[in-house]
Amino acid sequence: MKPPMGSVPLDFMQDEDDEKALDRLRAPDRYELPELESFKRKIADDDFEIEMPTNDETKAAAIESKASKSWRALRIAARSRLGLFDKISDPEKIDAIFGEIEDPDAAPEPEAAPEQKAVLPTDQRPVVISGPPGVGKSATTEVLLSRQPGAFAQVVRHTTRKPQDGEVAGRDFLFVDKQTFDMQRDGDALIEYTTIDGDDYGTSRKTIDGIVASGKVPILHMDQEATEQARSFGFEARFVLLLPPSQETVEARLTAAGKSEDAVKATGAAAAPYFAEGSTLKEGFDEVLVNEELDATFKALETFIYGTEQGVLEPEKTDEKPTEETEAQTEDKLSEDAPAAAANNNADDAVMADAAPAAEDADKAQEGSGESNPSPAT
Repeated sequence: MKPPMGSVPLDFMQDEDDEKALDRLRAPDRYELPELESFKRKIADDDFEIEMPTNDETKAAAIESKASKSWRALRIAARSRLGLFDKISDPEKIDAIFGEIEDPDAAPEPEAAPEQKAVLPTDQRPVVISGPPGVGKSATTEVLLSRQPGAFAQVVRHTTRKPQDGEVAGRDFLFVDKQTFDMQRDGDALIEYTTIDGDDYGTSRKTIDGIVASGKVPILHMDQEATEQARSFGFEARFVLLLPPSQETVEARLTAAGKSEDAVKATGAAAAPYFAEGSTLKEGFDEVLVNEELDATFKALETFIYGTEQGVLEPEKTDEKPTEETEAQTEDKLSEDAPAAAANNNADDAVMADAAPAAEDADKAQEGSGESNPSPAT
């Protein structure tokens, strides 16, 4: 029998199993947020209708529907993908929030490994190479990386400054914002850090752990201050001090490389404390090497790392003696840090003007509290 016309249905007053009613209330779709990816296809469908509408009414409906879906997608993405919002340049295009979040601490993607199996040392603790500016830390490391491919990887530092021309994120620096850097520093995630000209620089434990997890030995460049800071933070590593034969040798190499007199004096002054009578700067290092000739220095470093007088068989071992070109390249590498030495010793502005601005900033970052990756061209 049908109810009278205009009457209100009374079905809601019927008795119902309480458990079934609760089950309906417990249904996940009543309280769980929809998957973010579910909006990607729906927004794409709306875009298609907007571009090729059936009529004006369907186009207007698609525009309204897209706006609603985009707003909800942004609200959901804000809970876990806030870092991707910086990539949104057009409010009508929010595809960036559906991408993968880049981990600033992640180690750079490993290059294609050579067919030859990497030979790792028995002691696989990180190796910290320290020393005054211009001593050749980068040149020595480059030789180690090229002759022992797949065994070592240089640690890339974090910085809050903007990338400069020619710099590549993940190769030269890991570029992060101020908030991210402060969180890492305050959370004891950095083994060393410093501030230069208002920009922060530091080395992340997570970056080092990522290299270790990839099966390689981390190589770090640090100045004396950064080395002492890392030790005070309990960083477990093998510390190597690389020194020039003398202060005069550094100055002679820089002069031969065509550096200004002020730059030569500033770099020589930075090396002077290591040769001062009664200096304690050499204390605490596991090995002290004198970089008089690049190939001999590399062999000594390799012997120390691998723990054998013979070192390890090199993948590209040759009996050729260093050429004049190699020695000239070494002198150029030794002279790269001269502007930074001037900055660290409060030299006048004339010293800093001797170098290009980009090179000046890079050297400041390297020698302020540990060097960044060496230039591939060196």
